[in-house]
Amino acid sequence: MTLERKSSFQLLFGKKDRLDDTVHALRTMLTRAGKDEALTELDNYLEGQGGKHNRVESSKMLEILNRHLPTKAPSLDGLYEMAKIDKSKELGRGAYGTTFLVNVGRKEQVVLKEFDKPQPLTLDRSSKPNEAMGSYLTSRKQPNYLTDKVNISQPTSYLISVKKDEGEQYQMVTPHTMRRLVKDAKQTNSTVMCHGIIMPKARGKEVDQLIGLSETEKKQVVRSTLLSIKGLNERGFVHRDIKPQNSLFDRETETTTLIDTGMLFKTGNDQEKHPGSKFIGEYGGTMRYVHPRGLRNEEHGTETDLHALGVMALEVDHPGIFKILGEPMLAGVTKEWLLKKIDQKIEDNPRNRDKLEALRDSINNPDTISGFAMLCIEKAGLPKDDWSNRDWAQQTYTQLLDHPVLQ
Repeated sequence: MTLERKSSFQLLFGKKDRLDDTVHALRTMLTRAGKDEALTELDNYLEGQGGKHNRVESSKMLEILNRHLPTKAPSLDGLYEMAKIDKSKELGRGAYGTTFLVNVGRKEQVVLKEFDKPQPLTLDRSSKPNEAMGSYLTSRKQPNYLTDKVNISQPTSYLISVKKDEGEQYQMVTPHTMRRLVKDAKQTNSTVMCHGIIMPKARGKEVDQLIGLSETEKKQVVRSTLLSIKGLNERGFVHRDIKPQNSLFDRETETTTLIDTGMLFKTGNDQEKHPGSKFIGEYGGTMRYVHPRGLRNEEHGTETDLHALGVMALEVDHPGIFKILGEPMLAGVTKEWLLKKIDQKIEDNPRNRDKLEALRDSINNPDTISGFAMLCIEKAGLPKDDWSNRDWAQQTYTQLLDHPVLQ
């Protein structure tokens, strides 16, 4: 089929049938191209046009097509040039690469996470880091179906390379297109590698960089993060790397946004269709925040996020406390470990007595944020089979959100 410009856009088929309205033309093209996410964007746009369901201006047509048709180039640098990705500011380096504040075309600034080494993408449910899992945060029918329940900076574009035989092509694609290419790779004997991801810029600052949080703000950090963990669990997701560095708190909106979906895991209840997806088999993330079951390489699930929140809440309530306590290593953070460490550190270094005794008093007081942190860690220690029941888990999260400390 072809598209030609006359008095209006017209779609011409072999039989010269004519489609008079531009919406029908664009919808037909997108349907034949399998661009379901672009169709959803078109429908959402039309719903806000006051009943103009058969007209879309040419500028909007091009905007939708440019956003959902992949940009292709023979090299990564060439892809940056063709996609008009301009690195305006380096935000920091991590274990796997560097993040930048970038402009894509003339749109508002977004964040680019560029990997030092390209990562293979797979849709298999594995405990290993895999950026492909972040694409499942977007549903075909509802592209932003988690936004009302989860504050998370999810990937909007993937910078990938597709290698087949001797040829290699670099592309910037949407999450759905990336998933299709990964699925097709098994049939086409090709390899899909991820060189970077683009995501919205989250508001606020990393929790560990905030100074002088009020008691109310501390509660807002914990409550907002817990709400997102609950929302992720409702859809079967486990973040697996909850920590202050991956939590950005915005004092103006009083919300915390989770970042870094590289460790995301998708649990499933259908073991015949997805064997081994009910639990995570080995730990991932940052050791201080990992559930003790994960550290022992025992099966675990969404409770690892709640455990991590408990550890983070301790740090929010007592900034820098682990510089005094030291790392939990393979023991994991528990109340028993904390009390033992407090006594040991007071004996080793009496200069920290006041801070350590304040910590001991607060973790023993259920009306403090640290006392609530202990409750989270205690709940996370309940049997894994309980946590694998999403209804039970949702009820537990609701009870925690209703706790007086968070009100």
